[in-house]
Amino acid sequence: MAIKRCISAFSVFTDGVPRVVPGGALIDDSDPVYKGRESYFEAVETGVKRDRPVETATAAPGELRQTDTPRRGRPPGSKNKPKDEEPDGGDK
Repeated sequence: MAIKRCISAFSVFTDGVPRVVPGGALIDDSDPVYKGRESYFEAVETGVKRDRPVETATAAPGELRQTDTPRRGRPPGSKNKPKDEEPDGGDK
C-alpha cells in the first residue's frame, strides 16, 4: 500500500458513480480509481525530490540586484520627465 499523487486531473465511473480526481490528489494504490490508470499518478516521493530553484530575497555581498523595471513609453534612465516637456521648462 503506497500513496500516489495524481499528476493530471481526470474523471471516471467507479461502481456506476462518477468520480473526479483532481490534480495533486493523494490516492492509495489499492483504490479502484488507481487500477488501470497508473499513468495519471506518480509516487509521492517523486514530487518531493524535484529540484526547483529558489530565488533569494536579498543580494549576496557584492551582488547587484535590479531594483526597478523599465516603464512603457519612457526610455530607461529618463527619470520621471515626460517626453514632450521642454528641457528649460520656460514658457514662450
